[in-house]
Amino acid sequence: MMNKKEVAQTLGVLMVSGLKNVPVVKDKAIMDGLIEMWWRQFKDYTGEEMMTAIDKHNKRSKWFPAPADLLDYMIPVNKEHQVTASEAWEEAYRALSNYGREQGEAGLASLSHVVRRVVRGFGWRNLCNQNVDDFFMNKWGKIYNETRSQEIQADERDPERVNQRMIAESPTRLQLEESEGETDDEFLARVVVEGRKLLEGK
Repeated sequence: MMNKKEVAQTLGVLMVSGLKNVPVVKDKAIMDGLIEMWWRQFKDYTGEEMMTAIDKHNKRSKWFPAPADLLDYMIPVNKEHQVTASEAWEEAYRALSNYGREQGEAGLASLSHVVRRVVRGFGWRNLCNQNVDDFFMNKWGKIYNETRSQEIQADERDPERVNQRMIAESPTRLQLEESEGETDDEFLARVVVEGRKLLEGK
């Protein structure tokens, strides 16, 4: 994730890139405010992601971009992608403790998307009886990181998946639970349909 210095450097690259309508800022206070505004918009992205967006913008426009112009080229930030393996296990452990061995479906529904996939792979009941040692945590970390990587790649191919999960963040609000045999994607599709109805007041 970018700090203010990195955002300022990227903004500087933009200002000397030959685009039209580049803002001329001589007052330090105004420049500091400009950097602050850009940092707030891009602080959750990496420098590489921002430069990729700039490259895409420059191929389509000769004009200096507003932050919104670059954000159009960027995948919405998915906070799930920033969760570490140990944080993911803490989330899973809380659910296992709260729901217990016999309430697996409700417990799975309470988890974030990536963690749910990993827990389902291990098996809810198996994890309820799991001896949590270094060997297990290494295995959990490896599988979680691989699953998270797959999800990041899938979201890059289809950014709409991120928007769908934003709608699906609180399935309990919709009083929905996964049906037996229903895949994550099928459940997600059903939640999205109901979520849009809720948002539209239908």
